[in-house]
Order: sequence, then C-alpha cells, then structure tokens
Amino acid sequence: MSRSAGPAAFALAAFALALGAAPLYAQEGEGAERAPVTLVVVGDAEEAVLGAARESELPITLRVAPAPARDVAPRAPRPRPALSAARDAYVNADFEACLAALGSPDAVTDALGEGGPGARDAAARLAFWRVACHGAAGDGPAAERAAERMATLRLPIPADAALATPDLERLLADAYERVSARPPAALRVEASTPGRVQVDALESCAVPCERALPPGEHVLRFEADGAVPEARLAQAPGALRFEPAPAPPGLAARQWAARAARGDLESTASVALLARAVRARNLVFVLGEREREAVHLRGALAVDGEVASRAARRGPAEEATEALLRELLVRGEVLAPEPPLWRRPGFWVGILAAAAVAAGVTVGVLHEPPTRTEVTF
Repeated sequence: MSRSAGPAAFALAAFALALGAAPLYAQEGEGAERAPVTLVVVGDAEEAVLGAARESELPITLRVAPAPARDVAPRAPRPRPALSAARDAYVNADFEACLAALGSPDAVTDALGEGGPGARDAAARLAFWRVACHGAAGDGPAAERAAERMATLRLPIPADAALATPDLERLLADAYERVSARPPAALRVEASTPGRVQVDALESCAVPCERALPPGEHVLRFEADGAVPEARLAQAPGALRFEPAPAPPGLAARQWAARAARGDLESTASVALLARAVRARNLVFVLGEREREAVHLRGALAVDGEVASRAARRGPAEEATEALLRELLVRGEVLAPEPPLWRRPGFWVGILAAAAVAAGVTVGVLHEPPTRTEVTF
C-alpha cells in the first residue's frame, strides 16, 4: 500500500501545480490587450458593488463613471419681451415699432419649432399682434396673409384679442372660416431613426406617420432618444423625412435623466442613452439593492451603444459582483469564455509533469539492486 501511494501523491501534486498556472480566460498571448469597461452603478448597494468591482481579477481595464443627475427641472416657458414691446407700441398707435418689435414673420414658426410648454401660446400671440399691427397700419393684404397663416397653423385666438377692433375680429373670423372650408391635405413624415414628430406643437405621432392638415405650411418638430431634436417646415400636401444628428453626450445625459426620473433605468433605450452619455464603448450598468447580508444585482452590457447581454445575481457583494461582471462580459463577447479543462495550457503540462514524476518515483521504488551472495569460511 505504501509503495503505490507515494508516486500517486507526487503525480497529483505536480498536475495540480501545473494546472493552477493556467489562465481562467482565453487570451491571445501574454501581451493581450485588456478590454476597456465602463461601470455605472445605481442603487443603495452602489458602494459595495464598486468596491468589489475594483478588486476583481477579470482581465479588463475598469473605469467607474457616475450616473447623470436625475433631478431634471421642468422646462419653463421662454420669456418673450417682444410681445410686451409690440403690445405697448400698438396701444400707443406706433404700428411700425410694433412690427419691428415682432421681428421676422418666421418668429411664429420658430416659436412652434422650439416645442415645450408655452410654445403654442407664444406663437399665437406673435401671430395675433402681427395681424393687428398690419391691419392698424392700413396694410390689409399683409394682415390677411398673416391671419390665414395663423389659421393654417390652427393657433388659438389669444387673450390679447380683447384689444382688437371689430374690423380685426372680422378679418380673423373670415380667415379661419376660409381655411376650415378647404379639404384637408395629407402630410407624410418619415425618419432615419424611431421617434415622434410634433405637428404645429398641437398633435404628435410616432414616425412613420401621416396627418390630414389644412393645406399650406406647417411646423414639424422631431424628437428621439439619442438624437438632436430638429424642427422643419413642410407643405401639406407633401412628405418630409428627418435625418437627425446623433445626440452629444450632454444631451444624451439629459435624455437619460428624463427617463430615469420616470423610473426607466433598465430599458434597452435607457441603457443605450447612458452609454452615449458617459462615452463608453463597453458599458456595464448595474442596479444594486441591499438585502440583509447580501445584494441583489441586475445588470446590462451595452457594446457600441447596443445592449449585448443582461444578467442578475444574488449573494455576498464580492461574489455576486464578480459573477455578474463575468457573465455579462462573456455573454456579450467582450471576454472569451473560460476554456474547457483539456484546452488549458497547464492541463497538458500537468499531465506530462505528473507522468514524468510518477515514472521516476515508480522506478526508484521498484528498482532493486542485484543480489550478491558471498560465502566465506
């Protein structure tokens, strides 16, 4: 018994020593580049997860980035000092100053194109004072054109109309009646990326879509996560296609914060926005929650702005964090998976070393020197 245990023990020890030297992850040689990974953690387990991630032995170059602030202030209506100046000039019968204060006729459509709260109210007031000042200045054709444009954009009559003369009231009523009597015209909208388009700051639809509108010029504002909002003019009947520019990191951060404020942290669109916001090619986003002595982690990996894998883990922070990162990065093909035992370099080194040791020990144990017999007298 004792003669066979010795070689086996030596062989097993040699095999284990050689196998232990084998790398856990497939690498392309000793100088293989470590994958850059940006980590963003949200939740009450953030500190524990970040600490465990920094101690991880995964072959990555880790960068920790804070999540953008989620306390987004509501968008306030933009001040319009031109409106007060135009109203004062009209009351003082200075109609040239009134028109000068209002600026270009495009101010109406520009206000609609800005979107947000108060856009239609501001556009309606700008349009009304342009009609009023042209009419009071004796330029009837210009007043009629401005009134028809106001009606085509379906702008409401603002409270400022309380100052209107009976002639101005009639002019506006006639314009709205003419526009409403015309058959609606179709306007089709498309875009290179999914999003929504707002028409005259009044109605919206998911592109591609088609709207029946009063014939004439309309204001279309396109918005999409990960894209720069864009406002353009379009004629109905007709068609328009948006090709929005990618959102810069600052805008992407605000778009992500708006989603996060609504409780959307983990959707595909939200994770893609976050990757753009923190300028990460490989982003790991983790939502971490404490559970007594353990943590509950849910994570997503985005590669080049596209969600490539998702995973979840429960357990002690160190173990759960390591396991979550490993699964996300392997499933997302940022890291190569752990090779089978027989494909590790140390496996065959261990086999050969164990065989050599076993052979040597066996020979040593079993070898018996030749017997010499001596007879002496």
